[in-house]
Amino acid sequence: MTVGRRLRVSVCRLAILVLLGLFPASLVYAQFDSLLLKPKPPGSTGAYVVEAPRKYTAPLWRAAHVYSLPEAIDTALANDLKLQSLALESQTTDVAGKINLLKTSPSIGYKGEVYYAPNTPHFGYDPAMSNGGDVAAQLTAEKLIYDGGRANIASQQNALDLAHLNKEIEIERADVIRAVTEAYVDVVRTSQEVVLDSATLEESIRTLDLVARLEAGGASSMSDLLASRSDVNRSTLQLAQSVSAAIVARYSFAIAMGRPADSLANAVSSLDSILAASEAIAPVADSVLSLDRALGKIDLDKANLDILAAHAEAKPTITLLGDAGVWSSMDNLFASAEDRQHFLGASINLNIVGPIFDAGVNDLLVEQKTAEAANVRVQNAIAARTVQTELARVRLNLRQLRSNLTLAREAIRLASESYDRTLEVFAGGRASFNDVLTARKQYIDSRRTVLQILSDISASQAELTRLNAH
Repeated sequence: MTVGRRLRVSVCRLAILVLLGLFPASLVYAQFDSLLLKPKPPGSTGAYVVEAPRKYTAPLWRAAHVYSLPEAIDTALANDLKLQSLALESQTTDVAGKINLLKTSPSIGYKGEVYYAPNTPHFGYDPAMSNGGDVAAQLTAEKLIYDGGRANIASQQNALDLAHLNKEIEIERADVIRAVTEAYVDVVRTSQEVVLDSATLEESIRTLDLVARLEAGGASSMSDLLASRSDVNRSTLQLAQSVSAAIVARYSFAIAMGRPADSLANAVSSLDSILAASEAIAPVADSVLSLDRALGKIDLDKANLDILAAHAEAKPTITLLGDAGVWSSMDNLFASAEDRQHFLGASINLNIVGPIFDAGVNDLLVEQKTAEAANVRVQNAIAARTVQTELARVRLNLRQLRSNLTLAREAIRLASESYDRTLEVFAGGRASFNDVLTARKQYIDSRRTVLQILSDISASQAELTRLNAH
């Protein structure tokens, strides 16, 4: 088996392992260490042969779960703890609002009391005050008639709190989508870099095979052979580094989905399809109020309600109280039938409570809440300006990246033609091996540049989606 073929077999095994399963980081360099160039044995063809990597153990061939981008987003949203916390907080806020509304409804209860105060010639309270104690069993009713608008303000504040939490949930969803999209794109990019570096290594091996045959026939120098061998070693190390980066990206992707233990999580797609997918899942931006502006408006409304609540503290509360039942003193209860007074009855009480003098505390409270409302307006203006600036920057960056992508793809075509032509010229003895290395480096770099631009476009698209949701 030739040098090129034996190394290609090893490289393909590793690429398949990385793309379809998990290749532990601790074994990456150990496996590549076994890709050692050995001097040719007597009677073999070519200058060098390759010792194949150690056989992969069975546990390494576990199948990875391959996620599509929509599936990854759904998984991340389902596992996001902050979203779960916000949902529970929204639920408790809703219940608190219902409780506040019910507090303004009439309440009906009961009370009973037995109070005994013995009275003897030498011991006991003043009979005119204690009457020997009393006994009571009554139904009671209470209704708030006027509270200066406090209950209505509290209800509005609760509704605003609920709306604020719902907007926070939407923002968190947008942030989760952006994070998992970026992690997904990173998995795709690093996987494609493994494919690219695998192809580069195969090309280096083919070139080594060519140089070895030329050197054996006297058409190439030993220095070219040594340079080709060094090129294979560099390509091997680059592939090892790409595999490590792909493993790290896969772990980061699992964490972004809220599944840190799922080390087999994988994403198989092309970056071109990621661009279309990320645009398809992008939520439509609210043309009237973005999420950040909606939050700002809610905060301003809450600040204005705080001002009204401060004014309400200076107003009285009026409560209507009533009771019905039996209520009698112990003396009356134990009196003779002809002396006993009736004790079945009812009463109504109108209770009015309000401040007269508070040393100016309420005025200062109103001033404080007014200043807080003014500060909310300023913060809203700052947030709106920040979002607009960031949107403009991301859109400009996207336009530039798309323009660069066109140029970079054309550069790949030109570099590929140049590399093929240089190989032909080198095989004919009219170019140096350094010319071959230079042409191949330009070709590989142009392909890597396209991968990076596609990744940057996907990240910028995800950021634009998030900003449009804000």
